[in-house]
Amino acid sequence: MGERIQQLRKNLGITQADLAKKIAISHAQMARYEIKNIYPPADVLKHLADVLNTSSGEKFFLYYFLRALKTARGVNKSFTESLAE
Repeated sequence: MGERIQQLRKNLGITQADLAKKIAISHAQMARYEIKNIYPPADVLKHLADVLNTSSGEKFFLYYFLRALKTARGVNKSFTESLAE
């Protein structure tokens, strides 16, 4: 996932710091998501999808990915449903 985030970010011509600011996280945390391939929490994934202008197909994938993590991470059902819109 980190490579895909990095690819989308670079396609938009923005830095890690710029992206971090747009989704209200630290630059260090953004670097962890990209470089160390740490999975962001659901709310951050939603913001990333919006800011990075991901395709509806990728949002669809994220929706089902988050549903799979729902029990383990306690993701709110209404949040995952908002990704499908």
